[in-house]
Amino acid sequence: MSRLANKKIAGYFPTPSEVVRRIAGHLVPPEHGAPFRWLDPCAGEGAALAYLAQVHGGETYGIELDQERAAAAAQVLDHVLTGDYAAMRLPKGNKAGISVLYLNPPYDTDDEAGGRLELKFLRDTQAWLMPGGILVYIIPQYRISPYIARRLATHFRNVRIYRFPDPDYADFRQVVIFAVKREKPEKDDTAALRIAQAKTATLPVLPPSTTSPYRIPAVSGPALSGTKGRRSAVEFYFRPAEAHPEDALAEAYRVGVWSTQTWQDLLNPANVQRGTCNVQPLMPLRRGHIAMVLAAGLLDNMVIERRMTNDQRPTGDEEGVRRSSLVVGRAAGPLLVKGRLRKIQIDITSDRDREDKVARTREQFQASITTLDLTSGEIATLAGEQELRAWLTEWQDVLAAHIVETFQPLHQMSYDGLPGFLEITKHHSKHRRLPG
Repeated sequence: MSRLANKKIAGYFPTPSEVVRRIAGHLVPPEHGAPFRWLDPCAGEGAALAYLAQVHGGETYGIELDQERAAAAAQVLDHVLTGDYAAMRLPKGNKAGISVLYLNPPYDTDDEAGGRLELKFLRDTQAWLMPGGILVYIIPQYRISPYIARRLATHFRNVRIYRFPDPDYADFRQVVIFAVKREKPEKDDTAALRIAQAKTATLPVLPPSTTSPYRIPAVSGPALSGTKGRRSAVEFYFRPAEAHPEDALAEAYRVGVWSTQTWQDLLNPANVQRGTCNVQPLMPLRRGHIAMVLAAGLLDNMVIERRMTNDQRPTGDEEGVRRSSLVVGRAAGPLLVKGRLRKIQIDITSDRDREDKVARTREQFQASITTLDLTSGEIATLAGEQELRAWLTEWQDVLAAHIVETFQPLHQMSYDGLPGFLEITKHHSKHRRLPG
């Protein structure tokens, strides 16, 4: 196959089904049905990993660059990520990682960094394999370079190399390399030389089974790691380095802060019912808190009403200013109240600044209250300081009663009947009485 044709299929050469069946004969699952994980960073359509999991069990993870092949793999594997393996994140070097790394990398040259992709994939993905994990490495025999040999000998032990059975071997002269990851890297020149010689040696054919198969290690629960006495749980994760916006939004809807009841109560004033508000002050609120509570929106959609006597009703002279805040405050019908707090820019440019052609502003919060007369349908918005003060003065008794009823304090500041309270506190408050 020409290099151009190889590029067209992104170096995709799926392992023949007969070879996959023979690879399965060289592996055995953990004892007692313990859990373990497979990973194929070049998953293709997922056929190889799906078959191995069908024979031995385990949870399958695949990474595939091509979207169509990734979609096919997602139908047969447990977890599939679409994209470049280098942009994926998995735990490195712990018992909560990958048990078996099934690596059949592209057979090509790295156009960006130079060198062969067979070595690059091995170097980049071996960190995901847990200590004691099994490497199944499939490459052309003539690509066993001294660099690959040295890396295999340093980071792996119990290395076995077999060639594909006929007639599959004739296509690309591929070999299967089994190895067990070391606990720590260890230089082994003898092993490196033996592996390097396999490039031109006559290799044994991969048999259907073996009397000494590789035992797949089980994964543990959250591992403990850390330095300088600090230990923290390390759990398994399988995700891209940069989350897709749709995936991030779905995750936020699932476990984000806005899924909590507290957040919903703050965003939806309808959830704030009389006597059941989740916002509880430590002590009873004072009348000075009324404007802040209203502007913060905690009493939005509140309905207040006050009966008026005949002498309180607006006279003819007052009809001309009916839309003023005082008249709205005297409305006989019930009022629907909504508060708003927004940030505005205040111009603080001085004359000297204007001469220098410099504009200066300061941010300031502006509170406003909008009322709807449910009898007449009139709407009034009170934003000015004088309007708000006048309206709050008119309705402070009704609002205060509503706030006291809605925001039940955690502590009522009532000490009546508390045994020995005055004796205990009189030394701490010698010249004044405590509130309540």
